[in-house]
Amino acid sequence: FNPAKPPDGKLLLVLDGIGNPHNLGAIARSAAFFGVPALVIGDSPGAALPSDAAYRTAEGGLDLLQVYRCDALPAALVALSLPAMAQTASAPLKGTDGKEIGSANLTQTPNGVLINLAVKGLPPGEHAFHVHAVGKCEAPFDSAGGHFNPGHKKHGMMAAEGAHAGDMPNLHVPQSGDLTVEVMNSAITLEKGKPNSVFDNDGSALVIHAKSDDYKTDPAGDAGGRIACGVIQ
Repeated sequence: FNPAKPPDGKLLLVLDGIGNPHNLGAIARSAAFFGVPALVIGDSPGAALPSDAAYRTAEGGLDLLQVYRCDALPAALVALSLPAMAQTASAPLKGTDGKEIGSANLTQTPNGVLINLAVKGLPPGEHAFHVHAVGKCEAPFDSAGGHFNPGHKKHGMMAAEGAHAGDMPNLHVPQSGDLTVEVMNSAITLEKGKPNSVFDNDGSALVIHAKSDDYKTDPAGDAGGRIACGVIQ
């Protein structure tokens, strides 16, 4: 089968006249394995097709994803109207010695970008955590530029003229130095072409600082040096 990839990041299958429910069940299982969210079945006019129940229960495949049935001609139109898959990105983080210390997984949501961060070996205590304006992490990580700030605002969520789109809450690292945390940033997007997209011409990076962010001092919250960095990709 050939996955169709319509605009806006949708990934699904458009099928024409699949008359054998067992074949369709096998296709559905394969599609679900590869992350396809839906099947669109275009029924050829006059074709003898299995019932909806047969489609639904075929070899246990179709309970894994959504199935839409329609005439062959509108099948592609239905496909284009389906919800887009969530956009994702990642950022492997490294310390100033070049060794990997963790990673971040980023997921686009209707309300911004959810960042799932997992790091090890950080100094215990509070550490500033920001999105920086350049996708480059060369120690001591000045290469990542300043904070991601497409709105040209002042730094800090407590500043009257703030905040940068890259400003986020401090990380609270326990004595073990290991931390897993989720952070929502409603000011950025993974959608290319948007003014607040982290995928602009020079990319973006996640940076962890040596000290905590005071949430008000421009331009970086008096957060000290940069101890970890990861290019968003």
